[in-house]
Amino acid sequence: MTTKTPPELPFAGYKWRWATAMPTESLNDPPVFLGVLRMLQRNEGKAPNNQELHDDLLDMQNRVGTRVKLARTPERNLLRNSRQYWAALGVIENTHALVSLTPFGRLVSNSLLTETEFALTVVRRFTLPNPATSDAAEVARWKAAGLEIRPLQLLLEVIAALAKEPGDDGYITAEEVQKVVIPLAGQQTTVAEMLPWIRSYRRDPTTIAGWPNCTPRANDHRMVREFLLFLANYGLLRATQDPTQKRLKSSVRYSLAQLSTTEVDALRKLPAPSGTWKQTYDQLRLTPIPATVERSKVARLITERRYQGPFRRNTLKAYGSRCLITGTTLESVLEAAHIKDVQHKGSDQPDNALCLRSDLHTLFDTYHLRLTPAGEIRLSSQAQQAHNYGSLPTQIALPPFVNRDYLQWRLDFRP
Repeated sequence: MTTKTPPELPFAGYKWRWATAMPTESLNDPPVFLGVLRMLQRNEGKAPNNQELHDDLLDMQNRVGTRVKLARTPERNLLRNSRQYWAALGVIENTHALVSLTPFGRLVSNSLLTETEFALTVVRRFTLPNPATSDAAEVARWKAAGLEIRPLQLLLEVIAALAKEPGDDGYITAEEVQKVVIPLAGQQTTVAEMLPWIRSYRRDPTTIAGWPNCTPRANDHRMVREFLLFLANYGLLRATQDPTQKRLKSSVRYSLAQLSTTEVDALRKLPAPSGTWKQTYDQLRLTPIPATVERSKVARLITERRYQGPFRRNTLKAYGSRCLITGTTLESVLEAAHIKDVQHKGSDQPDNALCLRSDLHTLFDTYHLRLTPAGEIRLSSQAQQAHNYGSLPTQIALPPFVNRDYLQWRLDFRP
């Protein structure tokens, strides 16, 4: 270990700030984040305290099922205290004036990029200090210290490096981030130099006795966890509970999921992002990384479908063993697709199910194929360019038992 003495704070008050001093983790949940963004787009050019936005957020709050109060009164609206969640990720303008999405925000809201592309763009672009979440004085302190950190990418690099170590499980916890990674990042320690300190801390927490506390306030701990939650919410990390500490959120182990160490290395080798958020996305699209990660996601989805059991049997029975879109009747290639995903309280009942050919199921799950309550089929630009999907119908007749509200929910709150 090259750090012989306790690391020093680069400046007083150094910390990793995700969004606000009073974080609300549920706002990081993709349906909430995306749903609010679409409500903001509907109200572009209006004052943040307009009644229409209040009503839209209240309706969304009820439909998405979040316990967070997205709408109180027009004057005490969501943007008053939590607008940083959207400004920090480059999707709305960093201003308290009229509601305004950025060019990148419109791409996200209009589903013109995939969930993976959005997440990887944020990984590449999110930098500390972030003017959307830090005041001018704090930004000045970072700059005076010559310090700039891309925390999401750094966390992926640390986890990937741990995964390469013989005998290591390749994970990190929020506690290890706050106690070890953040202090070392403040003195620009390399990832390779961080690893022995992380392993040493796991063996004996007193190893870092005397190190600076970069999370002195209770909410600072929650703010650190939000970096990891973002990566897990978008499938880049997998969260598993340490079986010996089941009640401690800080002990949840985060490991690579859809990303492999190879993709993390490829991200690390890319030139530092420049320009706007949209330009960062445009630069990322020129690399093979998003497509590679999408393939990993598809492979995982296919593996999980092998255990559909009663859900598949009941769905095939309801649809007469026929693909809803193509009419295919070969049962070996038919699968059951959830309209509203299980993780967001979607049921296994036929009204929440579509019978689809396996490749169309993959398109549906990766949001390259969307279905409206009126039976309109919408393909992403990538799917439209694939010659084998050009002959798909643009309109189908939905069975009467399909819940149209679930289809609308998916359109409103998923990518």
